Amino acid sequence: MDANPVEASTLNACLRETRARRWMSTNTRSLRRVRRIRWNPSSMPELAAMLACTAILVGGLALLAAAYWQVGRHIQSASWVAAPAVVLEIGEDYTHDLRTGFRMWTRRFVGKLEYEHEGQRYVTERLGFSHTRDRSLDDWWPNISQQLGREGNVVSVWVNPRDPTDAVFVRDVRWAEVAIMLGFGGLLTFVGGHFLMGTPMGAPGPAPEFSWRVVGSFAVVGACGLVLTPLLWRDGHPAWAVTSALPALLAMIGVYNGLRGA
Repeated sequence: MDANPVEASTLNACLRETRARRWMSTNTRSLRRVRRIRWNPSSMPELAAMLACTAILVGGLALLAAAYWQVGRHIQSASWVAAPAVVLEIGEDYTHDLRTGFRMWTRRFVGKLEYEHEGQRYVTERLGFSHTRDRSLDDWWPNISQQLGREGNVVSVWVNPRDPTDAVFVRDVRWAEVAIMLGFGGLLTFVGGHFLMGTPMGAPGPAPEFSWRVVGSFAVVGACGLVLTPLLWRDGHPAWAVTSALPALLAMIGVYNGLRGA
């Protein structure tokens, strides 16, 4: 016996309405949970701490990247060629306060050199690979000023043969600046990563066990340190050269202990 079409359509409408109500009820509860989690005041301190640790970690990595950028440019410039250059401008530039317009105490050493490479003339303002031009850090910029002399002097610059517009007057590493960036960058990276991993400083815990993760961390730090070791030794810093090689030595000891205990 066939069902009444009116009753069948009414039944389908009731089923659809029941499903719609269930769907609305389920999603309303989910939205309430999401809103409760999003605006829960108790979770805000944890979120703020996580953002602060992330900012500290990013700042530390940025300092490390800046330090190794300078070292990398120094290594890259080893294959550059020397070219004669004329000192066009030399002097000091003071940092100005945007609010008052007065000169502040920070002074930046500036210069402009014109050089010739393969019959073409170029102008560069890069005197070194250092990121800062503050004269109070060390005697880096006073030495460069003494080497340049006065306007009109003929000096030598190092030119990238693949890109003649890329040139530098002094291609050495400014170790005082690199050391500061590596020190603060390593400290910030360690603190930010340590707290993001959920291990507060000084928190009591079980006795430390062997971990390949720790060995891998020392291996990465050791590889970065080994890049600096020959450069430091060459520039007359044997103590720092040995120090930069210590993480690699600890990584090798860790690998030996791990393979021995496996």
